[in-house]
Amino acid sequence: MIYFLYKAGAWIYFALIRIVAVVNPKAALFYKGRKNLFRNLEDNLPSSSEPLVWFHAASLGEFEQGRPVIEELKRRLPNVRILLTFFSPSGFEVRKGYAMVDYICYLPIESAENVKRFYDLTNPKLAVFVKYEFWKEYIDQAHSRNIPLLSISSIFWEAQIYFKSYGKFLKESLYYFDHFFVQNETSKRLLESINIDRITVAGDTRFDRVTTIRQQAKDIEIARVFKDDELVIVLGSVWESDMKVLFPALNALGKKVKVIIAPHQIEPGFLTKIEMKFNHSSVRFSKATAENAANYRLLLIDNIGMLSSLYGYGEIAFVGGGFRGGLHNTLEPAAFGIPVLWGDSETNARFAEIAGLVDSGGGLPIGSSTDAAKVLADLVENAETRKAKGKAAGDYVQSKTGATDTIVEYLTKQLK
Repeated sequence: MIYFLYKAGAWIYFALIRIVAVVNPKAALFYKGRKNLFRNLEDNLPSSSEPLVWFHAASLGEFEQGRPVIEELKRRLPNVRILLTFFSPSGFEVRKGYAMVDYICYLPIESAENVKRFYDLTNPKLAVFVKYEFWKEYIDQAHSRNIPLLSISSIFWEAQIYFKSYGKFLKESLYYFDHFFVQNETSKRLLESINIDRITVAGDTRFDRVTTIRQQAKDIEIARVFKDDELVIVLGSVWESDMKVLFPALNALGKKVKVIIAPHQIEPGFLTKIEMKFNHSSVRFSKATAENAANYRLLLIDNIGMLSSLYGYGEIAFVGGGFRGGLHNTLEPAAFGIPVLWGDSETNARFAEIAGLVDSGGGLPIGSSTDAAKVLADLVENAETRKAKGKAAGDYVQSKTGATDTIVEYLTKQLK
């Protein structure tokens, strides 16, 4: 009965997406992106005698966890073909031009017929699921075809259906996985509680990814000139809820600091609001030049794609999204060895790295404008404290690297 509800629920969801697509742009991408999917897959997936590895990521965040594995696998075995699928438009639309794989497409809507057709066309040597999205029909049919199944950067918690009495039909699919590379000991213990023992606690591949990003950071001339050897606070992926808390503290610091703000969404109204509420001189990145950038106290980023390199110009970072329950990437600035702040919220507890940054001394949650004023003033005025916390953040990231090599070692053995 529960399995029937699972299948019915999936089809109802996809039917609703088709209806909502008329008025919702993201739903439209979800629906239209799957039109002619099989024809395009058949026409464009390179044919070769070389083995194909299929990676599936739900969205952009999961892709970033799979990305270091994909790139290291390609480095070691350049002839291996890689197929990458996404469930969500927020992953596919951003990374559809990613050059390190042979083909990228949406995951076909789950049904016995669609899954059979997908495997008939692709015939993967290995199937790799990233983090915690598990599609029962894809898993079951892979098992029936003797396609090895791997789960990487996976994370489990007690409330998940696999560990409930009514989740037996989904739990059974987990037994078909040849190996789980989990992020933490809790996940390992939960899998062991349902008699799964093919587990390696490899950690989170994002630590490897952000280390690579730091090593490959671009030189941004405007940001370098803007910094002009002054202390800089970088606010990354911020929303209006973040700025409401931060503006009083930033304005109070005055000319003690310079500020780089990279909003999560580049909306004209939000950019204008930031400029109006910041009490000192500001310039948008698109208007700044190498001749005038140093004259301003705020560099407002009105483009997408350079934030990870911008953290390299800061001494302190604030990462947005925390106040609204969707905290963005705190590991990117931590990798640069600078203290990391974020908006405090109970929902942040699901991010293991938050506890890690706090415990290491490299990160601090901000709960209010009063908190922001106190914490920022202390970090700005006390260089010793600032450097110690920055070192703690960087050391924490470095201590967690290595998951990618562990996973790729296993993959290469399976493919040789």
